[in-house]
Amino acid sequence: GWDKALAMLDCYQKGVGENETIKQVFGVDTESFMAGFMVWAGKQVKAWGMSTHGVEIEDAELRDIFSTDDATRLDQARLDQALIDHPSEPLLLQVVAQRAIQGEDKAQAIASIKAYQQARPVDPWSDRQLARLALDAGDADTAIAALKTLDRIESNTPEYAVELARVYRGRKDYDSALHFAERALLREPYNPIYREKAATIAIQQGDLSRAAFHVESLALLEPDRAIHPKRLAVLYDRLGRDEDAAAARERLKSLELLEND
Repeated sequence: GWDKALAMLDCYQKGVGENETIKQVFGVDTESFMAGFMVWAGKQVKAWGMSTHGVEIEDAELRDIFSTDDATRLDQARLDQALIDHPSEPLLLQVVAQRAIQGEDKAQAIASIKAYQQARPVDPWSDRQLARLALDAGDADTAIAALKTLDRIESNTPEYAVELARVYRGRKDYDSALHFAERALLREPYNPIYREKAATIAIQQGDLSRAAFHVESLALLEPDRAIHPKRLAVLYDRLGRDEDAAAARERLKSLELLEND
């Protein structure tokens, strides 16, 4: 559990050695702990559908299928029989899903992807495919669920948060849209495109202070663009920030003079 992980870290922070830490936190010696951990880890790996990952396939038929350059082009009857013989083999279910994606029946493709996802839930490939198909089909609920998973596990990229902001904005759920627009900015704070989208959504949501913050950031990122002080002047007027509005208009005049020169 999470509490045990924190307790171990607390012991390590105090300089307690590994053996004593395990004894204090779990009440067993290191050898007993590792034996129990390996049993638990084995069950987890199996639940994740990863027990055969990186392991040589024993079944000759499956070996032959997966050694094919493009398994999705195999005879359908052969794949059907392989599924009967190995109904829960993740690699086989992924081949079936890939084949279904190439077909015209998008509902079947989604069902096949979900079958693979159930067999190997830790693979983000499923959510990528589900998100793409759902967005193409206009199925916002399925797209949102898949995109949220991808955004959570691939936390270094802003693309999924940006897409979530777009989908929520299309549903007029501006609170959620702004949340994900700003989440994207946590990953790429100097991206003016993301910043402008956040400002626009904040206006639609009715939070002019947050909109002003994002436009102020844009003015710093792109100091030579006259549109930013122009927008700031309007926002400051609406917020009753008269001095800031006057300063924005002065900045706008300066930029317009530069442009005319």
